[in-house]
Amino acid sequence: MDQAAEDMQNLLYTIPNVPYDEVPEGVGAEDNVVEKMGGMETELPKDALPHWELTKNMI
Repeated sequence: MDQAAEDMQNLLYTIPNVPYDEVPEGVGAEDNVVEKMGGMETELPKDALPHWELTKNMI
């Protein structure tokens, strides 16, 4: 039973997310529509590094 549950979980991981019908199609990030925001938006300094660059500095 445990093996069957693990096999099913692994199979479910391969199924892509189904797009929500009301989401408009777009070409890039500028085509995204913000439906709702919560909390405060963080303002980063102009010299802030993206997260993938930050990890390089930790090594």
